[in-house]
Amino acid sequence: MPNYNQNLADDLKERYLLAASTIRNWKHRQHIPDRYIEGYVTRQRAPETATQLIKQWIQLPFIKHKGIEGVRPSVFNDMLRRNDGRKHARLRTEEAESVIKQLNTLVKLLHQVAQTPDATNIQTLLHLPFIHLKPLINNPNLYGKLIANKQTPPNDQQLIEIQTQIAELIPKLPVIPML
Repeated sequence: MPNYNQNLADDLKERYLLAASTIRNWKHRQHIPDRYIEGYVTRQRAPETATQLIKQWIQLPFIKHKGIEGVRPSVFNDMLRRNDGRKHARLRTEEAESVIKQLNTLVKLLHQVAQTPDATNIQTLLHLPFIHLKPLINNPNLYGKLIANKQTPPNDQQLIEIQTQIAELIPKLPVIPML
């Protein structure tokens, strides 16, 4: 086991998202465990490009922080908060991959709705857990009708209105690289 070194400990803390108490334990014991030196692989921080892309998406008004699987809402809240010296939760690699996969699914579904709006595509879109429907539709009357009849498929006129709204929205969305 290597002897304790403050610079190495700080580097490992940042790389592996370790708690300050872990670093204090290392300092008290005067050594750093070998597993961190040999390439410990869990809890890696997500790449900055992925973090910035996800940040752009979660700032959109129709994306809920709560409904995205595999990531605590506090991570998103911390990503959006300015760096004021308080502790921030960081996005991990596996969390970023999960979010990007879910966003890819959303983008594919939005394109399907924009090209051929059928009731099943729209029902699938309406039931995504991380979508705020009202800002997505951006039409209070249509939103009220869809919510009132959430279990029944929308009629042809509503399908066309939804298609129009989504077709206008798609060019404004951040681009996600396909996995």
